[in-house]
Amino acid sequence: MFKAGWTITILAAAVCVSPAKADFMYQYQGEHFTFSTGPFDNSQSVAGDFTTASPLGTDQPLQTISVTGCVFSAGPLVLACDDPGTFFGFSIATNHQGAIINWDIEVDSLVGGRQQIGTNGFFLDFAQLGNTGSASVFAPGTWSGPVTAIPEPSTVILMSTMLLAVALVARKRRSLRPATRTTPLTPQITKHASSAERISEFLGGFSPAGCLLIKAELLPLAVLEGAQPVTEP
Repeated sequence: MFKAGWTITILAAAVCVSPAKADFMYQYQGEHFTFSTGPFDNSQSVAGDFTTASPLGTDQPLQTISVTGCVFSAGPLVLACDDPGTFFGFSIATNHQGAIINWDIEVDSLVGGRQQIGTNGFFLDFAQLGNTGSASVFAPGTWSGPVTAIPEPSTVILMSTMLLAVALVARKRRSLRPATRTTPLTPQITKHASSAERISEFLGGFSPAGCLLIKAELLPLAVLEGAQPVTEP
């Protein structure tokens, strides 16, 4: 019983952790190259995406922004912002709806020689793969987004944990329905709820619905497992 009670309390505390927020993704598709050498050809183009922690603002002048990730490709060349040895710059302008209308983006890597992919609002997309070849086109590509990126694994784990906890509560309730009355549990519930709140604060925050579930459902059950039944006179 002691073990099961602590299991429920730990699951409840996990539900209280704030879920991870998904990023916002902007996607780019360039026109086919009109000049190409080496491994590039004119059937290829610059394409890619970048993510931000929040949507871009409206009527934003061309300015540097912070990105949480990016991946750009041009034919055989693929560069990501988190690749070792990669450096990058993103400047973006938007209209009154928050859509991208001007940009200057460059992703570079010095691993294995100079590798570079760039696109800008001056209608130039370009790519370079060391000394083996390069490609370019003077034509603007198109942007789409923002779209919400795939939720982080931690979000999925938290949702699964909450569902598991709810299922466990339902099962324990069926098996712990005594024919006799137990002693009042209010002081113990308050004590356990306070402990869970301290655990949740340590783990990083509250989810109001999850914390309500802890106080109303899970923690009383954990206390109930250790309670001694008292027979009605």
